[in-house]
Amino acid sequence: MRIKCVTYTPEFSAGGDPVNDLLIGANHEIVGCKSSNLNSAILGDYVVINATKNKVKYVVIGILCEKLECCNIWEREGGCIWPYNWSYKPVTQIFIYDDLTKLEVKKTSEDNFLSPNSPKYVFNSRYCSVKLRPIIEMLIKKFSL
Repeated sequence: MRIKCVTYTPEFSAGGDPVNDLLIGANHEIVGCKSSNLNSAILGDYVVINATKNKVKYVVIGILCEKLECCNIWEREGGCIWPYNWSYKPVTQIFIYDDLTKLEVKKTSEDNFLSPNSPKYVFNSRYCSVKLRPIIEMLIKKFSL
């Protein structure tokens, strides 16, 4: 099981609000983005979906279920049509990445001898990888549905 990360940003989000995109996707249990990284995902991969608004990071973690050929749920709300889309089963509630959780991620990283940059990599589509599985599993346990 691999780990994929999707980050919504204001410039491409419905209403210029990345949390809007996260919520639209969560309401339909669909994730979409323009990164071909998501295109290379396979059934059963973890997906870490995040968005920041007013310096607060919102996150939901799910398991990818089905690759979708197209999806326009974001366009209907004033956002983009993403080229890569998957349905997913959420395994956490939407949570805020607060100071306490940051400390827990840092401790999990240290306890598992991960890179000091691992806490930043969890939410970065380029660097997020299966190496961060202990952090993802800790977050799932903490925020499970």
